[in-house]
Amino acid sequence: MSIKNLQDFSLEQQVSELFIVKINIDNLTDREKKIIEDIAPGGFLLSNINNMKAGKELCDELERIVQSSKKTTPFFAVEHEGGEIFALPREATPIPSAMAIGATGLTNFAYTVAYITALELRAIGINMNFSPVIEPASLRNCKLSRSRNFWDDPKNVEQFVFKYIRGLRNGGIISVAKYFPGYFLAKENKNNELEMDIEDIKHELPMLKGITLSKVDGIMMSSATIIGKRQKRVPAFLSKEIVKEILTNGLSYQGLLVAELLESRTIEKQDFEDIAIEAVEVGNDILVIDGKFEKLYKLREAIVKEAKKNSILAKRVKKAFSKVIKKKTNYLRYFRKPTLQVIGCKKHRDEVEKITKKSVGLVFDDGLLPLKPLAQNIIVLVFADAEVYELILSLIEEFGFKKANVFLTNEENIPLVATKTRKAATVVIFSQNLFNKMKERREIDEIIGQNEKSLLISVGDPYDVVFVRRPRTYVVTYSPDFYSIKSALEVVVGKLKPTGKIPKSLREIINEGKLQ
Repeated sequence: MSIKNLQDFSLEQQVSELFIVKINIDNLTDREKKIIEDIAPGGFLLSNINNMKAGKELCDELERIVQSSKKTTPFFAVEHEGGEIFALPREATPIPSAMAIGATGLTNFAYTVAYITALELRAIGINMNFSPVIEPASLRNCKLSRSRNFWDDPKNVEQFVFKYIRGLRNGGIISVAKYFPGYFLAKENKNNELEMDIEDIKHELPMLKGITLSKVDGIMMSSATIIGKRQKRVPAFLSKEIVKEILTNGLSYQGLLVAELLESRTIEKQDFEDIAIEAVEVGNDILVIDGKFEKLYKLREAIVKEAKKNSILAKRVKKAFSKVIKKKTNYLRYFRKPTLQVIGCKKHRDEVEKITKKSVGLVFDDGLLPLKPLAQNIIVLVFADAEVYELILSLIEEFGFKKANVFLTNEENIPLVATKTRKAATVVIFSQNLFNKMKERREIDEIIGQNEKSLLISVGDPYDVVFVRRPRTYVVTYSPDFYSIKSALEVVVGKLKPTGKIPKSLREIINEGKLQ
């Protein structure tokens, strides 16, 4: 499609082009497909992709529906960061988390992982990824797993982000980085809501500039509340000072600005349509909307009606539409889809396993390693999700552990686990993101207190050890995937020398003796 054809699009079509609609690919009805044909949204955010072939067939079908209506190619987006944020079925290559890549210290690995990610996404028909997270890890707030951040040093983050975005682009994927302003600037208020002071954001601008302008195609705007003397309380994506004055004008960012609008959110009791209109008016180009299809008619009608009487909004719709079309015209047509055979292929898995082995870190060890499972009474406790438990069970016997001694901790077996651990010579504990799990923290704390020989293995946020009593040994993997868990076990039994780096802020806590 040529840029010369922009004037041929009606106002209704221009507004539709700003919508990315979240859909569950398992249960898209014929009625919903008819609405898609009528509205012809600019893109789709795919969730629940449980089957590669079905995902590809749906993308092909939706592309035909949209193109028959207005001759444009839709965005097909996912949120696929790697690690815990994984959009594809598990037969896809187990991509490590951002911090696992950062722990290797090698920025070229960021390019490799991103390029593999891009090829596997493109094979299904996906052309946009809501990734990477571009902010540094911080102890300031604990709402998000810090394994999603490349590192805690802004300069390192910038280098990894640049290589990662380049890898996605060269593989045919448009990157939408997250978030601006970053949640690392946020504080929790008394209502457990995240808020950022406008003055803190301005103070961090020199750091934000290098990260934000890493040639990323789009930026997902933060939904944390912005506060300040002259700033009314609104989410960042509705703040004119954030979107226009700081990001667009101050940092001269010209890429796509994406606002994630979920109808479950209420902002000062505003109607959803009013929120969407305001989001476009302040400078957002794309609105990500929950897949409540019947309401798409009402949403488009509201924006069109307001644009016809509000010249500022009309100009913003036209500008946003032009930016979206230019991105599609200048980019999407150049990349062919690989075959489905590329997904989870041996070449990709071998590359990822090599990277993962270099990411596992030994934070400290007071003479406990290496373990000799066949010669010791060892209990393995899994304070993580059921999928991690299954991965551990699939690997554990390979390293000499007994499956009968592995427990997924839950309400039913806590008394049994307590009895077993009191009799064990050594307790191996797998944890996953303890920052928001008070009950698990108390249980792990008690277990470590009762067992002199305790080993903690984190499969997500590396700061788990901050929230419990100091174990004798602490290993970090940064990801809850097959290769990360396998590499951690190799470290535990002495088959792998750990070389992964440890975040500076975590190392400082340990060196200063601030663990419990």
